[in-house]
Amino acid sequence: MNQKGISLVELIVAMAVAAVIGWIIVSAFTNLNRAVIDQNTVVDMQSTGRNAMATMVRILRETGLDPLGTADAGIEENTPTKLRITRDANLNGLIDEGAQETVTFEFIPGPPGQPGTLRRCFDEGSAVETCSDMSADVQNLTFDYPDANTINITLTLQEEKADKQDFTRTLSTTVQGRNP
Repeated sequence: MNQKGISLVELIVAMAVAAVIGWIIVSAFTNLNRAVIDQNTVVDMQSTGRNAMATMVRILRETGLDPLGTADAGIEENTPTKLRITRDANLNGLIDEGAQETVTFEFIPGPPGQPGTLRRCFDEGSAVETCSDMSADVQNLTFDYPDANTINITLTLQEEKADKQDFTRTLSTTVQGRNP
């Protein structure tokens, strides 16, 4: 018997093999896509954390800057989650309102089970107060004061991954004040 073409059984087997191969390809693509999304989330979170830490270090190194000795600059408030400093940034011998010479860093907790916010305020409590959120993925922020001229900062960030698990990174640094 001389048959030309393919039988129904051969067609069904070929379709099943193609479906399995297609499912494997789609599954691999989905997993790869999740991994890329997670990696981008981690990179963004770490970048935000590093930028926040660098900003805090730069400003905190100026704590107590008072070259004329008349501004009474230094640490105004220091708790485990809030730090307010003054510095005579424009070198005029005064702590001027509106000159960003009073700086506050504060951890504001989020709702239960949710990350909080790292907030920076200039001139807190004055008529020209300006605040901005430095990071909205903060699990915890602590300031530790081992001596009068040293501040240890620990910043823990948390972000939800594509698979609904939390990804956490902790950054820490020590700031040595340059001004006694």
